[in-house]
Amino acid sequence: MAQVATIAGLALSAIGTVQSFAAARSQAKAQRQAAEFNAAVARRNAEVARSAARQDAAAQRRETIRRLGSIRASAAASGLGREGSVIDILEESAANAELDHQTILHKGELRAIGLLDSANLFEAEGRNAERTGNQTATATLLAGTVDTVGQASDIFF
Repeated sequence: MAQVATIAGLALSAIGTVQSFAAARSQAKAQRQAAEFNAAVARRNAEVARSAARQDAAAQRRETIRRLGSIRASAAASGLGREGSVIDILEESAANAELDHQTILHKGELRAIGLLDSANLFEAEGRNAERTGNQTATATLLAGTVDTVGQASDIFF
C-alpha cells in the first residue's frame, strides 16, 4: 500500500512539473502578445500623430492665406498698393507662415518617431519576455524531472 502511495506521489510530482512548464510557456506567450498589441497601438498612434500634424499644418496654411489676403485688402483700401513696405510685410508674413507650417509638420514627425521607437521597444520586450519565459519553463521541466527521477531512484533502488 505504501508503494502505491509513493508511486501516486511521484506521478503527482511529474504532473505538477508538466503543469508548471505549461503555465510558464503560456505566460511567456501572453507577455509577447501583450507587447505586440502595445507595439501595434504605438504604430497606429504614430500614424495618427502624422495625420494630425498634416491637418494642423493645412489649417495653419489656410489661416495664412486668409491673413495675407486681409493684409493685401487693407493695403489696397489704404491706397498703398503692392510696393515697398507692403511687399516686405507680405514676404515676411509668408516666410514666417511657411516656417510655422514646417514646424508643425516637424513636431508631428518627431512625435511619430518617438511612438515608433516605443513600438520597437515593445516588440523587443515581448521577444525577451517570451525567450525568458521559455527558458524558465524549460528549467522548471528539467528540475522537476531530475527531482522526480531522484525520488524514484531513492524509493526503488
